[in-house]
Amino acid sequence: MKGLLMRLRWEDDGQTIVLVAMSFVGLLAFAGLAVDLGGLRVDQRQVQSIADASAVAGALELSTCGGVADCSAMTTAAQDALSGNGYSGSVLVTQCGSTSGDTLSLTVNNGPCALGSRSADPNYGNAQYVETVVSEVEPTIFARAIGIPSVIISARAEAGVGSSQNCLYVGDGGMTLNGGTVTLACGVNDNGSLMADSGATLDGENDFDVHSSVTNNGASITPSVTPNTPTVTDPLAGLTVPTPASTCTSVSPVNSGSPATLSPGTYCGVNLNSGASLTLNPGTYVFEGSINVGSGATLSGTGVTLYFTSGTLQPNSSSTITLSAPTSGEYAGILIWESSSNSTGMDPDSDSTSSWQGAIYLPDATLTLNSASNVAAYTIIDAYSLIVDSGANFNIGANYSSLTGGSPIKGGTAVLTE
Repeated sequence: MKGLLMRLRWEDDGQTIVLVAMSFVGLLAFAGLAVDLGGLRVDQRQVQSIADASAVAGALELSTCGGVADCSAMTTAAQDALSGNGYSGSVLVTQCGSTSGDTLSLTVNNGPCALGSRSADPNYGNAQYVETVVSEVEPTIFARAIGIPSVIISARAEAGVGSSQNCLYVGDGGMTLNGGTVTLACGVNDNGSLMADSGATLDGENDFDVHSSVTNNGASITPSVTPNTPTVTDPLAGLTVPTPASTCTSVSPVNSGSPATLSPGTYCGVNLNSGASLTLNPGTYVFEGSINVGSGATLSGTGVTLYFTSGTLQPNSSSTITLSAPTSGEYAGILIWESSSNSTGMDPDSDSTSSWQGAIYLPDATLTLNSASNVAAYTIIDAYSLIVDSGANFNIGANYSSLTGGSPIKGGTAVLTE
């Protein structure tokens, strides 16, 4: 009997050991799952950060795309945001296309479509926003023991470009207001100094930021100038320069009574004599010399971008200029543009009916408003320096409704919305 009792006691001990061992395996499994979950949580945060960065990078290219959804500049910028953060080899998908689900993928949607409806996403289908979805397959360590070798981690983000309040940008050369009147429906950024004399009027909206010194000798300036502000990056510096032809085409002078028409191309320069009329067909023009517009002459063109490798557009004060930039495409909103090595100053003098609709971009030159007038819905000035003389009555509007992608200047900022 005693032997039997001893045997039963040892058998109970054996069962306890088995139970303890099994419990220990279970505890290890739960601990392993906790480790996996912790790692996956870290990975989820990283993927979300990457999705945010790619959405912002894509949104910054909205103006470059000119209304073309998922243009190459946008998708390349979004992919570069991934690779720049150590996520290389992603498969690119656009507009909620299907993915294999077994690799790193980046979906770029312009406008957003991942949530499927406007009720779920107020920006659904809105081309002013870029949505990205990043998905990657993450292997597990301990969970594979219970049949889960990997999980898919995904994150979604949306970004739009902050609306620009400014349409007058002056570089290091600063601004001099000798007289005249400039009326703006926007704010001002001046990376240099401001010198203003009595008799000058500048009536703007929002901010008037000046990086260096401010000297006001009695000019009327609205809003109040804020000195010592940080410099801003040239908002048009990222434009892709047009490629000129190997040789420029010479154009005979245009005379009164013989209206002329030009088509896009590379030209050595053009002279419009007194009373002449020249019409520019839509497109991009490269000039290796000036366009001189004589007294009483007329220069017109719709959907045009005029790029000057040398020289500039120089109208006489009694001429009529009616020009508008393209409303979509690579150069949407870009009207007059001098190369970064062209220091030829421009005096856009013209009669009171003239319209300069688009950006006047002179990165290395001075813009002088003397007897200039302007009735365009919008105008953007981005010049190395600006001089306003008495006789100027120049209006700078900010109605960009004609542009597919809005103002070509986006302030250099993109804002995450979701």
